[in-house]
Amino acid sequence: MIITSEAGIEYDFVYDHSLWSVNANHSNYVDQEDLYKLMAKPLVTSAFEGYNTCIFAYGQVGNNNS
Repeated sequence: MIITSEAGIEYDFVYDHSLWSVNANHSNYVDQEDLYKLMAKPLVTSAFEGYNTCIFAYGQVGNNNS
């Protein structure tokens, strides 16, 4: 994904994963346990092995029980 700033500078973002967590009945749905196994567990393991790790996550959080 490329985003252009108001100053005309382009920023290119590359994603390893794009996850779906809106509808549990959807075939690509990912719950918190799946997310942990996919993203967090390998990072925690690497951190304990002495590697620097970082995770960048962006998304919307909401509640349908209003």
